[in-house]
Amino acid sequence: DSGFDALTAYLRVHDADHREWLYVRKGGARVPVLLSSTALYDDNGRITGFLGIASDISQQKRNESELKAALEEKETLLREVYHRVKNNLQVVGSLFSLQLRSLPPGPAHAALADAADRVRTMALLHEKLYRSPTLSAIDLDDYFGDLLHRIAVSSGAAERGIDVQSHCVRLQIGLDTAVPLGLIANELVGNA
Repeated sequence: DSGFDALTAYLRVHDADHREWLYVRKGGARVPVLLSSTALYDDNGRITGFLGIASDISQQKRNESELKAALEEKETLLREVYHRVKNNLQVVGSLFSLQLRSLPPGPAHAALADAADRVRTMALLHEKLYRSPTLSAIDLDDYFGDLLHRIAVSSGAAERGIDVQSHCVRLQIGLDTAVPLGLIANELVGNA
C-alpha cells in the first residue's frame, strides 16, 4: 500500500508521526482513526520495525460535525436578528419622518428629528453587523463613512456648501463600542 510505504519512509527520517487516517474494516466500513506511529530500533540503532496505534475518533468527528452545524445555525440566527432589528429600526425612523412632516418648526420638531437621527444611526449599525463576516465586529472607518454620508444627505449639507469627510483608522469594533461611538458621532456632526 502506497500510504503505508509513505508513512514508513517518513518514520525512517522523523522517528514518530501522529495523524488522522481512514481505516477500512474487512466489511468495507471506513473508520476515522488517530494513528500514532513510531520506528522501533535495535541496540545498534537500526530500524527493526514500526509500531502503530490507531484510536477510533468516530465520535470526535461526529461531535465536531454537530458543533460546526450548531455554530452555523447560531450565525444564521444572529444574522437574522441583526437584520430584523435593522428593519424594525428603519420602520421606527420612517414613522418619525412621517410625524416630522406634520410638525411645525420648533422644539418638538427638533427633538423628534434628533431622535430619528439616532434611530437611523442604530439601524445602520445593525445593517453593518448583519453584513459583517464575523457578526461580532464592524469596520469603524466603513461605519463612520456611511454614517456621516447619511447625515450629510439628510441634512442637505451639499446644498448648503458643506463638505463632510471622514478619516478613521481601519479598526474592528464590537457592538458594545460601536453603539456609543455611533451616537456620539451622530451628535457631534449634527451639532456641527
